[in-house]
Amino acid sequence: MWRWWWEKLGVDYEQWRILVRTALKLDFRTTGLGGSAYNTHSEGGWGKIIAPVMLYIVMGSVFAFLATVIEDVFLSGILVLTFVMFIVGTTLLLDYQSVITSPDDYLILAFQPISSRTYFAARLTNVIVYTVLMTTAFGMPSMLVYGFMVRGFNPLLGAAAMLAIYGTSVATSLAILVSYASILRVVPAYRLKRALTYLQVVMSFLVYGGFAIIGPLFDDQSVLQTLQRTPWLFVHPAAWFASYLDLATGRHGLTEIGLTLLSIAVLGLLVRSASGRLSLDYAERLGALLATSAPVKPSSAARRRGFWFNRDEARAVSLLIRAQFKHDQKFRLGVLGIVPLTIFYLYSGIREGAILDPFETQPDMAQDAIVYLAVLLFPTIIQVYLTRSDAYRASWVFYTCPADTSRLVLSMKWFVMASFVLPYLGLMAAIFLYRFGNPIHVVVHVLVLGLFSHLFLQMTVFIDPNLPFSKPMQKGERSVVMFMTALIQAVLSVPMVMLVSRFIYPSALRTAFFIAGVVMLSVGVERMLAGRVSSRSARWEYIG
Repeated sequence: MWRWWWEKLGVDYEQWRILVRTALKLDFRTTGLGGSAYNTHSEGGWGKIIAPVMLYIVMGSVFAFLATVIEDVFLSGILVLTFVMFIVGTTLLLDYQSVITSPDDYLILAFQPISSRTYFAARLTNVIVYTVLMTTAFGMPSMLVYGFMVRGFNPLLGAAAMLAIYGTSVATSLAILVSYASILRVVPAYRLKRALTYLQVVMSFLVYGGFAIIGPLFDDQSVLQTLQRTPWLFVHPAAWFASYLDLATGRHGLTEIGLTLLSIAVLGLLVRSASGRLSLDYAERLGALLATSAPVKPSSAARRRGFWFNRDEARAVSLLIRAQFKHDQKFRLGVLGIVPLTIFYLYSGIREGAILDPFETQPDMAQDAIVYLAVLLFPTIIQVYLTRSDAYRASWVFYTCPADTSRLVLSMKWFVMASFVLPYLGLMAAIFLYRFGNPIHVVVHVLVLGLFSHLFLQMTVFIDPNLPFSKPMQKGERSVVMFMTALIQAVLSVPMVMLVSRFIYPSALRTAFFIAGVVMLSVGVERMLAGRVSSRSARWEYIG
C-alpha cells in the first residue's frame, strides 16, 4: 500500500524508506538523556525517548484540564491549540532546526541517483515523525478529555480534537520549514549562516511573542465569555483548526465551515510550498554552509586580552566557546533561541505588574516567578549546551594536552556567569532601580539573585560534569532540558526567593548573615566540584 501510494506521487519507495530509516537511526544513536558521554555503551532507542514523552504527557495533562473548565469547546480549543503551536514551535526552534536545516545532506547524497521529490518526501517524513511523536504525547490527554469528558462520551468530538491538534502541529512545522527554505533562495551562500541566525531570532520572537499576546486574553473572565464573537480572533491560526470542534458539536454555520476550509487550504498551500523548496537544490544551498567562506576581513595584528579569561585554561575555554558560537551553526541557533524567550519572560513580568520591591512588599509568587526564572533557569540550560556538540569527536585534544580538567570544566561555569548572568543582572538592576527607587535594595536583591544563579550552576555541574563540547547532542535533548529545568527550578528556586523576601530581607542583620552564608556555601561547593571533576575525569574515556 505504501509503495503504491509513494510511486503514484513520483517517489522512489525504496530510496525513501532507506533515507528515513537511516536518518532516524542516526538521530537515536547518540547517548541517552542524562547519560554519560564517556560510557562505552548506550541505551536502546526507546529508552532515549521515554523522558521527553513523559514530560510532554504531563504538560499536556495540565492543558487538557483547561478544556474541562471552559464550557465553550471553540474557545477551549483555541487555548489548547495555542499551547500546541507554542510547544511545537519552541521545540523545533530550540532543538530540531537541524532536522530542517541539515547541511550534511548534499555532501552525502548529491552523487546518488536520488530525485528531488524523493529527497523532499524523506526530509518531510523525518520532520513529521518528530512532530507527530511530540504532538501525540502532548495532545493525547486533550483528545481523551474531548472524547470522554467535555460532552460525555462523544467519539466524534474526540476525533475532531485529534484532527485539530495534529493539523495545528503539522501546519506549525511546515510554516517554520518553509520559512527556512525560502530564505535560501535570496541569500548568498557566504551569508547563509548569518541569515539563518537572524531568521532563528525572528521566528523565536514570533512564536514567543504570539504566545505572549494571546495568553493574557484568557486571564480575563469577561474576555472568556465574549472572545469567540470577536471577528479579529479568526485571524489566529488556532481558531481555524478549533472550528473542527464546533462542527463536531453540531454548529454548521458559514463561519465554522469557512474556518475549516481555510485551515485545509493553508495546509495544502504549505505542503505545496514545501515541495517546491525542500529539494536537493535546497540541500545544495545548505551544503554551501560547509564549503563557502565569507570574505576575510582585515584584523588587527594583536587582539587585546580581556580583563577576565586571559590566561591558562580559562582563556582556552573562552576562546573555544566564542569560536564555537561563531562557526557551529547548531550551537549558535540553540543559544540564540533562548534570547527571545528571556525577553518574553521579562516582558511578561513587567506586563503583569510584577517586579515589586521585595523589601517593602511581599512578592506575589504567581507574578514574580517568571521574572526570577529567567536569571535562574537559562544559565543552567546554557551550561548544558556548552557540553554538547556534533563536533564532539574533536574533544580528543582534552585527553592529550597538559590541562587541568577541573579548571576546564569550572571555567565553563564562570564563562556562563560572566557572559550571560552578569549582563542579565545588569539589565534587571536597571529595571529594579526604576521600579524600586532604592539603590541599596537593588544592589542587595541583585546580589542575592546572582548568588542563587551561581549555586544552581554549581548544582548543574555537580550532577553532570563534562568537558566542553565533548558529548553528542541527542534529538529532543535541548527542549527536554529546558522544560525539565524550568519545572524543577519553578519548584525550588522561586519559593527560595519568596522565603528570603519574607524572612530575611526585613532585618538588615539577617540579610548580611544570609549573604555571607551563601558565599561561604558557594566557596565550599566550588572546592567539592574541583575534587569531583578530578576524580570523575580519571574514569573518562574518549568516545569519538
